[in-house]
Amino acid sequence: MIVTLFDIFYSIHGFILNLILLSQIMNLWPWKFHTGSATAIKGNKQRLNPSYYKLLKICVLIWILITLIYKNTANDSSYITFIKLDLAQYCNILIMGKILMTLIKYIPQIKHNYQRKSMIGFSKITILLDMLGGITSLLQLFLLSLEKVKDSSIMAVLGLNFGKIGISLITITFNSIFLLQFMRYKGNDVLILEKESINFNKKYRMV
Repeated sequence: MIVTLFDIFYSIHGFILNLILLSQIMNLWPWKFHTGSATAIKGNKQRLNPSYYKLLKICVLIWILITLIYKNTANDSSYITFIKLDLAQYCNILIMGKILMTLIKYIPQIKHNYQRKSMIGFSKITILLDMLGGITSLLQLFLLSLEKVKDSSIMAVLGLNFGKIGISLITITFNSIFLLQFMRYKGNDVLILEKESINFNKKYRMV
């Protein structure tokens, strides 16, 4: 597996940005967003879909389990004897989990866009930058593979980095779908805004 300083900074950057997004979802300081009446604010809290919440708990439990198995193997303990995980196997499982999470995180947004028949509130520049990141990640990996390949073939070296390739391909594929949705629903924005405004006002009796 080819790991560079860039990969470390990329992970730290992603973690920090997701913490910021989480703080906005929870409406923590310093954001304190206010939209509509006090009743609307109180009744319009963000809630995680129960299915995704269950999936999140399952992923956390799996991560804890494989970490315990790996630590048991590394310490040569006898608590768990029927399965062993070395460092490479542990990292591969984590990579597969990352690929799965990347795959899953795009599906709700595509479904939401389809149900609304609109892309209101979804930034096109985010999609373009995300896609560009996937393309440059593949290019970086290919160039590093050319540099590091010796006795092994390029495909063998790339195979050791299947995680990066998988994440990049998924990112490019789903962002291409987002762009197609932008093209398909670009004429619906005004109608959707009017419809959602009416529904919001009726729900919270603001008319």
